[in-house]
Amino acid sequence: MRKFAEIVAAKSGGKIKVQEFSSSSQLGNELQQQAALQGGVQEMLVASTTSLNGIVKEFGMLDFPFLFANAKQADAMVDGPLGKALAAKLPEKGVIVLGFFDTGFRNVTNSKRPIMKGSDRKA
Repeated sequence: MRKFAEIVAAKSGGKIKVQEFSSSSQLGNELQQQAALQGGVQEMLVASTTSLNGIVKEFGMLDFPFLFANAKQADAMVDGPLGKALAAKLPEKGVIVLGFFDTGFRNVTNSKRPIMKGSDRKA
């Protein structure tokens, strides 16, 4: 985000300033931030495609497990016709996609403990 802020400041001659927030939840959870974005209260958000399927249900297809074999394949999909078609559905909902990125493949996380073996995934 810092690099983005630097680029925006440089390209706008300092006229546009991006305010960074150090914690991803500092402005609320992702769905709250998405609502703020749509309502014009928040101007930018780094969101997962999972939350976007609440606005455009077709985004849900990107969350199928093992849909992509690797990052190159995923990038080709979201940067190609499918990603463009999905992104084109968002402006009427108050959202404009600037780009896609991934946060890893086949990662499993939780808020309780590290996952070191299969049984760690149990509630």
